[in-house]
Amino acid sequence: MEKVCVVLVTYNRKQMLLNLLEALAGSTYPIDSIIIVDNKSTDATSDFLMERGLVSEAKEGKITQREWKNININYYLNTFNAGGSGGFAKAFSLVREMDFDVIWAMDDDVQPEEDCLSEMMKYLDDDCWMAIPNRGDKNFTDYAIQHYNLTNPFFFHVNECKRDMINGETLKVPYVSVEDMAFEGPLMRMELIRKIGIPDENYFIIFDDTDYAHRALAYTKIRYIRDAHLHKQIVPKPGQKWTWKSFYSIRNSVYFDRKYGENAFVRHLRPFFRIFDLTLRAVVKGNLYRVKWIIRAYFEGKTGCMGKTVDASEIPVR
Repeated sequence: MEKVCVVLVTYNRKQMLLNLLEALAGSTYPIDSIIIVDNKSTDATSDFLMERGLVSEAKEGKITQREWKNININYYLNTFNAGGSGGFAKAFSLVREMDFDVIWAMDDDVQPEEDCLSEMMKYLDDDCWMAIPNRGDKNFTDYAIQHYNLTNPFFFHVNECKRDMINGETLKVPYVSVEDMAFEGPLMRMELIRKIGIPDENYFIIFDDTDYAHRALAYTKIRYIRDAHLHKQIVPKPGQKWTWKSFYSIRNSVYFDRKYGENAFVRHLRPFFRIFDLTLRAVVKGNLYRVKWIIRAYFEGKTGCMGKTVDASEIPVR
């Protein structure tokens, strides 16, 4: 049986984190170790975990270990909030120095069913070094994205780039190959991580997972596993308001297209089309406050000004 390590990133979601850890402890396929990277939570996550016997102590910039329900818990308290991208970069850098065969990555707000890992393990083979779960349920519709377009500049909205999508709940076969994924349960062989490295921390949040999937495709197929069920504890609502995350989504989409676009039209024109359209929509709808952030996001993505450049408090939710 192969040795499995879960790597996860948490920030201010201590109860959801505990829900996730309890679900992992009930996995039908044994999990040897869990690495928790705490992005310096401000809700006393470390105290919460220590009170429940999951963590022995918390030291900034240090990893501590404790056994819990026959699983080795490795807890790393970051010295600052590095965002999801930076958190996963740290988690992957820690795990690749360890002796595991398979790595299972996830955010703190998901909850896998007990046979989720077992189902994904069935489909890792010489052709497939990465498998992703089906996140669909009565609250969330999940899609297997079979193609991510990097050739047509007129598919300038991010969702338009995701082509040949299949609803996971209507999938007729056990798995399909995909070209995109979220850091919400991808399972991968350690060999893949050693080949392509760690996630790019410069995204801060959003698009680091799409970037990692694109890098992985140079070495392996990625399979979406129909019967490997994992649920979201936070379900996005339609028509969500403009937030600081919107800024990073725009900036990182520009950066991603310029980095991976397969022709000059995608690398240069598609980001421009996207920004022009978003700006026009903001003006027409009277959301003029968005314009400066849209334009700033474009120039930061275009020039590669990455990392955390905007604080959440700078862009109020509207």
